[in-house]
Amino acid sequence: MNRPKARTSGFTIIEMSVSILILTVAILSVTGLLANSQHAYNRMHRRVLGEVVTDAEVARRVFDNAVRKSSIRKCLIGESGEYAEVYYYADAGSAEPDRYERFYFSGGSLMVQKGALEPGTFDHASGDNPSVVQLARNVTSGRFVQSGISLRMYLTLDNGEDSLSVTCSSTRHNM
Repeated sequence: MNRPKARTSGFTIIEMSVSILILTVAILSVTGLLANSQHAYNRMHRRVLGEVVTDAEVARRVFDNAVRKSSIRKCLIGESGEYAEVYYYADAGSAEPDRYERFYFSGGSLMVQKGALEPGTFDHASGDNPSVVQLARNVTSGRFVQSGISLRMYLTLDNGEDSLSVTCSSTRHNM
């Protein structure tokens, strides 16, 4: 008796090859998409929270805070804008400004020096040990400008990867 051979169910080698090829293309596409997304996220993270942006924000906030609390009586600006010095009251009960903050550039950094004044003068106190803090690194250019009771700070920061220019303008308020 001749029986017809039963056909076994399953995939042929051609069907398997095509399925593997389609799966490989899908996996490579998703992997490329994820890699591009991670690269874009890292770049945006660096632009928003990177060293240059953080330093610029710190410098802007400290400068703005110092100028806003300073006296309109006196302010020193270097001839070419290389430094700015403002004077303020340590507390509300002071009759005369008794503290100072001096912003200046040193070795590619923006620095601030804070200290006491001699009573009744705008001279730095001789026995005082002023504090000096680095506000921003990688400063490639900067200057301070006075216009009436307003002070402006222009900064350019560049760490080799990112560059940022910052302008901050603040008004002195205290008599």
